Amino acid sequence: MVAGREVTPKDIGDTARLKAYWTVGAGRAKWATSPTPFRTLRAHLLKYLPASYVNQVTADWFHAALGFWPGTPHKGPVPTPGAKRK
Repeated sequence: MVAGREVTPKDIGDTARLKAYWTVGAGRAKWATSPTPFRTLRAHLLKYLPASYVNQVTADWFHAALGFWPGTPHKGPVPTPGAKRK
Protein backbone atom coordinates (compact mmCIF):
# COMPACT_ATOMS: atom_id res chain seq x y z
CA MET A 1 0.00 0.00 0.00
CA VAL A 2 1.32 3.43 -0.92
CA ALA A 3 -0.19 6.49 0.74
CA GLY A 4 -3.52 4.72 1.30
CA ARG A 5 -3.78 3.00 -2.08
CA GLU A 6 -2.66 -0.22 -3.70
CA VAL A 7 0.86 -0.43 -5.15
CA THR A 8 0.91 -0.51 -8.93
CA PRO A 9 3.62 -1.74 -11.33
CA LYS A 10 4.32 1.92 -12.13
CA ASP A 11 5.06 2.59 -8.43
CA ILE A 12 7.52 -0.30 -8.37
CA GLY A 13 9.23 0.95 -11.53
CA ASP A 14 9.43 4.51 -10.20
CA THR A 15 11.00 3.26 -6.97
CA ALA A 16 13.56 1.17 -8.88
CA ARG A 17 14.55 4.15 -11.03
CA LEU A 18 14.87 6.41 -7.98
CA LYS A 19 17.01 3.83 -6.17
CA ALA A 20 19.24 3.35 -9.24
CA TYR A 21 19.74 7.11 -9.54
CA TRP A 22 20.80 7.53 -5.91
CA THR A 23 22.88 4.33 -5.61
CA VAL A 24 24.69 3.96 -8.96
CA GLY A 25 23.72 6.95 -11.05
CA ALA A 26 24.55 10.61 -11.06
CA GLY A 27 22.76 11.01 -7.75
CA ARG A 28 25.38 8.84 -6.02
CA ALA A 29 28.07 11.37 -6.88
CA LYS A 30 26.10 14.01 -4.98
CA TRP A 31 26.55 12.28 -1.62
CA ALA A 32 28.95 9.31 -1.63
CA THR A 33 32.15 11.31 -1.18
CA SER A 34 30.68 13.73 1.34
CA PRO A 35 32.33 13.83 4.80
CA THR A 36 28.92 12.73 6.15
CA PRO A 37 27.43 10.60 3.36
CA PHE A 38 24.43 9.26 5.31
CA ARG A 39 23.31 12.74 6.35
CA THR A 40 23.86 14.11 2.86
CA LEU A 41 21.87 11.33 1.20
CA ARG A 42 19.11 11.69 3.81
CA ALA A 43 18.85 15.42 3.14
CA HIS A 44 18.46 14.75 -0.59
CA LEU A 45 15.86 12.01 -0.07
CA LEU A 46 13.76 14.16 2.27
CA LYS A 47 12.83 16.17 -0.82
CA TYR A 48 11.21 13.11 -2.41
CA LEU A 49 10.13 10.74 0.38
CA PRO A 50 7.89 11.02 3.44
CA ALA A 51 9.85 11.65 6.65
CA SER A 52 8.42 8.46 8.17
CA TYR A 53 10.31 6.34 5.57
CA VAL A 54 13.42 8.34 4.91
CA ASN A 55 15.74 6.87 7.58
CA GLN A 56 15.02 3.28 6.55
CA VAL A 57 15.33 4.01 2.84
CA THR A 58 18.50 6.06 3.36
CA ALA A 59 20.17 3.24 5.31
CA ASP A 60 19.16 0.64 2.73
CA TRP A 61 20.33 2.69 -0.25
CA PHE A 62 23.54 3.72 1.57
CA HIS A 63 24.31 0.02 2.05
CA ALA A 64 23.40 -0.81 -1.55
CA ALA A 65 25.73 1.89 -2.86
CA LEU A 66 28.72 1.56 -0.53
CA GLY A 67 28.61 -2.04 0.67
CA PHE A 68 28.53 -1.32 4.41
CA TRP A 69 25.87 -0.06 6.80
CA PRO A 70 25.88 3.52 8.06
CA GLY A 71 27.55 3.81 11.43
CA THR A 72 29.70 0.72 10.84
CA PRO A 73 33.35 1.35 11.61
CA HIS A 74 35.42 0.98 8.46
CA LYS A 75 38.95 1.69 7.37
CA GLY A 76 39.90 4.10 4.65
CA PRO A 77 37.94 6.68 2.75
CA VAL A 78 34.44 6.28 1.42
CA PRO A 79 34.61 4.62 -2.02
CA THR A 80 34.71 6.83 -5.05
CA PRO A 81 31.55 6.96 -7.17
CA GLY A 82 31.18 3.81 -9.21
CA ALA A 83 33.16 1.62 -6.79
CA LYS A 84 31.95 -0.48 -3.88
CA ARG A 85 33.91 -1.03 -0.69
CA LYS A 86 34.90 -4.66 -0.12
